[in-house]
Amino acid sequence: MSSPLLIVDGMVHHRCSITIQQLIDHAVVDGNGRILVPMIEVLAMGRLDADAELVSLRSPNGASQVLRVAEIIERDDVFLRLRAGELACGADAWSVGLWSREAGPSATIVSISAMSFASFVGME
Repeated sequence: MSSPLLIVDGMVHHRCSITIQQLIDHAVVDGNGRILVPMIEVLAMGRLDADAELVSLRSPNGASQVLRVAEIIERDDVFLRLRAGELACGADAWSVGLWSREAGPSATIVSISAMSFASFVGME
């Protein structure tokens, strides 16, 4: 069993850890060789609550990016991009970041939190 690559929590059926194998099972390779997983598939893995309006993508350094769930659903170009690296011991080290045709690649992310707009405003 591979270790968790990404955590999905907040307004989801239950907090879940997503492994690289789960992401690869839903991945596509585009014409430029990028390994992409549709963001809607990732939200489905976490069983997103119907009332969730926003998702916050958090990077290892604590920075976050927020997307509206409606935009993710309406657009067909919001993906998680899988990147393989190599650890010093020779094993693969996978990372994941957001990717879209419009914005290109983002920094590495480690968690996705779903929330209502009201709870997001309360976080400020």
